[in-house]
Amino acid sequence: MKPYPVPVINGFKVSRKDFLSTSVVKAAAAAVLESDGEGSDDIFRVSARRAGQVPAVAFLVNALSQALPQVKEIRFCQGGVREGYLFSSLPSEIQAQHPLVVATQPFETRGTSPRMADLLLSAFPEGSNTGAHDDYKAVFDRDLVHAFANLMYYHSSHSKDLQATSALRSTTSGCLAGVHGILHESRALLGLMLCARWGGAVPPSDESFKRNLEQVVESRWTLWWINYIGAVAALVSEVYPAGFVEDGGADRMRILAKWDRDEKGRSALILQFSFGQGVDAKALGKAIKAVEKVGKKKKWIGGKDGSGHRVEVIVVQIGE
Repeated sequence: MKPYPVPVINGFKVSRKDFLSTSVVKAAAAAVLESDGEGSDDIFRVSARRAGQVPAVAFLVNALSQALPQVKEIRFCQGGVREGYLFSSLPSEIQAQHPLVVATQPFETRGTSPRMADLLLSAFPEGSNTGAHDDYKAVFDRDLVHAFANLMYYHSSHSKDLQATSALRSTTSGCLAGVHGILHESRALLGLMLCARWGGAVPPSDESFKRNLEQVVESRWTLWWINYIGAVAALVSEVYPAGFVEDGGADRMRILAKWDRDEKGRSALILQFSFGQGVDAKALGKAIKAVEKVGKKKKWIGGKDGSGHRVEVIVVQIGE
């Protein structure tokens, strides 16, 4: 996609075929040299000194490809030697922490994000009736959902017009832009999830950026689940407006998700919301309908013949 939406080299992935296409880079580097490092946009932030090293690097790349023919994918690591050495000096328990969770930890709400993550994870049904083409469990693991929970309320102070677009850019040019150790796919996933949590509507100036970010996500099924969990998160935030889930606070809302069949025998995701005393389910009608709409065929990724699932919502008011 052009332009590529993530402006950092750290965490970038490329196929072996693209990695070996050095002729394009060499031509762009030559343009930088001809302009003496100024007035050329062929390679972003590449000086004439760096451009002069491109032929040698291209030679090294071709030599490595012959020495390591089994390598099918290349991941770029900015400052890898220096940071890798420092990382090796950290205690093993710190090394084991997920970088996405650690990076978002400063933004969580009063230490209750793990409980919020548990609630969101309960919206993903156990088992599968969709086959290997929709591997949502492998994508939306606890670390990703925990990081999402950490940032769910970060943009609450923004005006309504800015929330979705600010959330969309939070992982590329916002609060997580300078974080190391995060894959580009994770940046795209989290940015799109946060955007969906605030309704997903962005101004025309950001529409192309959003489409390019979506192309970083490998599966259209994943894009549907992003819209789904974003709508669920918006409903959860209505129940917990301050983002604080106190001890026993889960009794205010419980989520049960499972695969089943609708009245016509079609596969459907059955989603039950149970609200405790003190929560008026009728006042949450708009947010509940937003979750249902994600399951409408016209909201699927690619339209009615695209990727998506029917969603049937059941509301239970406990104590009535």
